[in-house]
Amino acid sequence: RVSLQILNYLNFQEQIQGVELDLTARILTSNEMTNLTAFDLGNLMKTNENVAAFGTPADAVADELIIKAEQRLGHPLPDSYKWFLRNYAGGEVGTEEIYSIYGIDFDGIQGGDIVFQHINELKNKSTTPEKLVISRTDLGEVFFFDYNTYKTMNARSS
Repeated sequence: RVSLQILNYLNFQEQIQGVELDLTARILTSNEMTNLTAFDLGNLMKTNENVAAFGTPADAVADELIIKAEQRLGHPLPDSYKWFLRNYAGGEVGTEEIYSIYGIDFDGIQGGDIVFQHINELKNKSTTPEKLVISRTDLGEVFFFDYNTYKTMNARSS
């Protein structure tokens, strides 16, 4: 539940799309959760420290790495995700990782680096260039930024 609430916070501005495979996921990703604020997210993480392990601003992903990741991905990272990287760097809820950026050599880094994961998923045809996965759960749930939706939202707000 905590993982879905944290992912839903990122959805607040950027439309994370999820493939929900269980009732809990469908409930927690409903519109009822979209008013979660950064303050609420911080409290949620503090009250669930026994299952949520995140970095701190001292662990933040440098702006240089964020820019390099965006260049490699060919898309800007959503503002809410950049906020998350700058404040928490990444982390896990239970055993579920929310991907981060771990270095510039995106082809050689493994694990939960979002660029490395995206490159490999494209090679394996398990995603498209327009869908950037930020977390996969052991239950088969997939959370991703949908750039088709993101571009549509930005075009409407301009």
